[in-house]
Amino acid sequence: MGLFNRKKKAVDPIVYAMVSGRILPLSEVPDEVFSQKILGDGFAIAPTDEVVLAPAEGTVTVLMEGSGHACGLSLACGIDLLVHIGVDTVNMQGEGFEELVSVGDTVTTGTPLIRFSSEAIAKAGHSDVVICVVAEPNGKAVRIEEDGTAIAGETPVMVVES
Repeated sequence: MGLFNRKKKAVDPIVYAMVSGRILPLSEVPDEVFSQKILGDGFAIAPTDEVVLAPAEGTVTVLMEGSGHACGLSLACGIDLLVHIGVDTVNMQGEGFEELVSVGDTVTTGTPLIRFSSEAIAKAGHSDVVICVVAEPNGKAVRIEEDGTAIAGETPVMVVES
């Protein structure tokens, strides 16, 4: 086999649950910026665990340093996502959050991104809902599952279409 006969690796068009729990439509997120899709379309999960995983293969592009409550990902399938933990959790100034990756890291589905404390978020008076929005669709369409129970890194929640 010659150098030019190699097949390109297929890119998985599926975005998996980034945390285990109950899948919710964005309209149920208690924050207008998310519920009215001002930042983009997506979904949310009411979590039953406290580690956010990479929902697909890609690169970490943004970390909310100092607060640890969100990260941006540029996915191999061609879209950019914002994963945001909780509502108004930026006000916690990093208390209860631990970043497990750095900007520029390449991740695969299931790579741990951020560990958080639901107890600390509740104690601060905030919702711990984990939100995933398509920050930049880059000309791609997405199909979103907005109902059911998810297992982190295993349950398909969004399909990216060309």
